[in-house]
Amino acid sequence: MPLYRNTYWSKAIQVRDRETGQPQNISLWQFSCDVKDAAGAAVLTATSAGGHFVVFDGANGWFRFLFLAATNSTFPLGTIRGAVLRTDASPGPIRLGLFEETVSDLP
Repeated sequence: MPLYRNTYWSKAIQVRDRETGQPQNISLWQFSCDVKDAAGAAVLTATSAGGHFVVFDGANGWFRFLFLAATNSTFPLGTIRGAVLRTDASPGPIRLGLFEETVSDLP
């Protein structure tokens, strides 16, 4: 499903242990993602502090990645992508996965 400009967009994501498949407790985790267009140009740096990531059931590994309408109104049409990182970890950020969406105007 496309990400429509000037609309609220969100994706719920659950973090699970790779070996056991059990949800991880992410209650205190922080996240970031450098969102880029198809050519690799920076579109937005999404962060927990900026409100782009919200942990809503940390004990069961659930967080939401979101863009408000005002945020995505300037996204370029076409593909955007980025790596979602856990940023509170030591010794440095941990890549959790990749995201890719197609940005479109409302039909």
